[in-house]
Amino acid sequence: MRFGGMIFRKWNTPEEWAQAALEAGYSAVYFPVDYTADSYLRLIEAIDRKGFAAHLDPVNVICSPQLYHRNGEVIREWFDKLGTQIRSCHAKDIILGGRLTVHLDECRPGLGALDYETYLKCMSKLDDRTCMMLEHMTEEIDYIEATKYIKGLAKKLNIAL
Repeated sequence: MRFGGMIFRKWNTPEEWAQAALEAGYSAVYFPVDYTADSYLRLIEAIDRKGFAAHLDPVNVICSPQLYHRNGEVIREWFDKLGTQIRSCHAKDIILGGRLTVHLDECRPGLGALDYETYLKCMSKLDDRTCMMLEHMTEEIDYIEATKYIKGLAKKLNIAL
């Protein structure tokens, strides 16, 4: 599994990004509006192209307290259904707020409730080229701490990054 967090190169157009991705051997991924494992699988089957694959962002999948509290099961479902068709993943975390209405906030990996143990175990079964990318943090220290958390947990689980 590849693990990273920041992109140090800026592209001017989507075409430049796509060309760089192809040259690096990456697959094209798509982020569907109806973000369920089943809908993504249907999309991949309908497109039926070798270079088309899935991007998983489990925090974006969690849209209710029910999914929040069983997110490890949700993560396993995605990997069970899509398996090697997952080519990239985002790393962030999620926390359920204590407000009157449901409020889910993103936070740095390790500060929320995402089942990273399940997430890393599932990812470790994929091709080494599958990448996990940190996102949506504004401070460098957050990237450093998130990296420490994920690498520390991976080490505890004997998962090579």
